[in-house]
Amino acid sequence: MTRNGTPLRKRSVFALLGQRALMTVDLFGKNELANHAAAGAYGFLLSAAPAFLIAAILVSFSFRSSPEAALGLLSTVGGLGSALDAEEVAASFLTSRASGFSGLVAVANLLWTARVFAVSLQRGVRVVFSGGPKSSPLRDNALSFGIELAAVAYALAIAFSSKAALAFLAASGAVKALPLLEPLLRATAAVLPVAGLLLLAYGAYRILPTEKPARRAAAEGAVVCVAAFAVVSKIFRLLVNTSRYDLLYGTLGELIVLLANVYFFFSFFFLGAQLAFVADSFDSLVFSRFRRAKESGKTSSLERRLFSSPEGFLKKFARSYADGEVLFVRAEASREIYFVVSGEIGICLGEKEAADEREVARIGAGNFLGEMAYLLSEARTATARSRGDSVVLALPPELFDVVLRSDSETARNVISALSERLKRSNESFSRGLAGPEGLPPSGGASSGSNGSAAAEVP
Repeated sequence: MTRNGTPLRKRSVFALLGQRALMTVDLFGKNELANHAAAGAYGFLLSAAPAFLIAAILVSFSFRSSPEAALGLLSTVGGLGSALDAEEVAASFLTSRASGFSGLVAVANLLWTARVFAVSLQRGVRVVFSGGPKSSPLRDNALSFGIELAAVAYALAIAFSSKAALAFLAASGAVKALPLLEPLLRATAAVLPVAGLLLLAYGAYRILPTEKPARRAAAEGAVVCVAAFAVVSKIFRLLVNTSRYDLLYGTLGELIVLLANVYFFFSFFFLGAQLAFVADSFDSLVFSRFRRAKESGKTSSLERRLFSSPEGFLKKFARSYADGEVLFVRAEASREIYFVVSGEIGICLGEKEAADEREVARIGAGNFLGEMAYLLSEARTATARSRGDSVVLALPPELFDVVLRSDSETARNVISALSERLKRSNESFSRGLAGPEGLPPSGGASSGSNGSAAAEVP
């Protein structure tokens, strides 16, 4: 089956990719995640030196019998070897009797600087996954230590699976005693940089937010994060002449290049987090975009093209009604929230028979109805009946919750509608003319085009 010469399945795939990409990039900018990426890179730079010293202590003591192997390993830890003079560090720890005290100082510094690094990550991720329960200080501190320990463990794993480690094992005879050790380390060295980053990103997306995304959404974000970083980092290395930076800035040249790569990683880390949020809340975000796309002048042509039709990804919520058909009846306990796509819905009071009903309001396209029953935990207090042909989206409560949290404009409109309803109810009551649920006793004012009806009922 095709439309305009393009298979519908292909069009759906392209639309899905376009919708996710557009929403991810827009929310990345809206949440100012580039600033959080810069803060993460700065925190990493602060904590990298004490982390390197801790790694140096562990490597030096592990390879005390082979200073050359220790030097080779240190040069691979975190990419800081040349910047911090790995040869001097290794020699110092291999010969000094006070290295234990140096280790304590490094641990103390790491605990302090890790707080800056971890907090920048936590704040950025929680900006993305906002709306969850408040985190406890104990959990925040535990996560701060866990983040830095994971980074140190990752650096050490890369070091101990590097070529220097393999050369040391070959020279020590350990490979002969354990024949499977060398191929295992070689395989680890090949997959660890990518697999480790994937695991760290996935774990961060699942652990740092107080309201966790689905596993599949977190996995999608992690894959995009690592793949984009790998591509950009490779291009950066091809385009940037590091020797020129070393010539201009000396030791700082290495740190400048390192910091740029770190900033790239954290930028894609937060981009992946934003994609995980989009994938996890896709239906609610598409609905918000669809609602805005229906309002002319508020969206770009690309956004209207991607989100202006209820077909496709919102089709599962769409319902069509003929003239006189009922959406819900009075005293019903349903909790769905309806959004009118086209046509009009009459709000009626009275008995269940249509002849005994009295219409008190009409809800036009672009507005909600039925949200008050959910927000106030009440049964329906009126009957909703289609006036002419109409199409509505029946939204489940959990989707509506996410819409209210992530779409401030919709939340303001719903609050405004509820406030207006209470105001009208009080005015009618003071005149002694209040109908059921504070509705005007007659007439039926329609709502405006940008929000819920003022005379909305559950």
